[in-house]
Amino acid sequence: MASLLIVNPRSSRVDDRVVARVQAALPPGLELIRTERPGDATGIAREHERAVDAIYVLSGDGTYNEVLNGVTGATPLGFLPGGGTSVLPRALGLGRDPVRAATLVSRGTTRRIGIGRVNGRRFAFSAGIGFDAELVRLIDARGRDTEGRRPSDLAFVRAAFGLLARHRGRLDERLEVVGAGRAAFALVANCEPYTYLGRLPLRVSG
Repeated sequence: MASLLIVNPRSSRVDDRVVARVQAALPPGLELIRTERPGDATGIAREHERAVDAIYVLSGDGTYNEVLNGVTGATPLGFLPGGGTSVLPRALGLGRDPVRAATLVSRGTTRRIGIGRVNGRRFAFSAGIGFDAELVRLIDARGRDTEGRRPSDLAFVRAAFGLLARHRGRLDERLEVVGAGRAAFALVANCEPYTYLGRLPLRVSG
């Protein structure tokens, strides 16, 4: 059976040269499919899962999530860092270099990881309610620049401070967390770190 490589060409660190080098590092007999719009990866993964022995994903964290929500879990997945942050492959120890990550996953062995589910959707590393979710919404609303790049880490930090300033540094405790009481926001983390600012891991646990 062949393997499948799903590529999001609009991911921040993906271009034709990177795709070619990643293909060369992965097993032969690889089928490549590029996404064209948000949500495509879910349908692509669902349609091809039974016909391939592995699915590799060269993209950012959003497309990884799309693939997770398109498969049954029976087919091995390889997450290759192509986004500006790419938290998932870095948290799994694959690093930031997509070619090196492709080499590692093609030579390595499979392992199971736990995933979470919120409102019927799976997530691999974190899900937020309240402040975190609003911050992600603000960043997503900015879209991408003319070259397809998402807002930078600096834009993420500025948005966080802007959101805090809007609330005058005080967030209302509108959530009731079972066993923990009231909270202004909640973050369910499946791994560490929460995210990265450049090369710096941002941890939220003690």
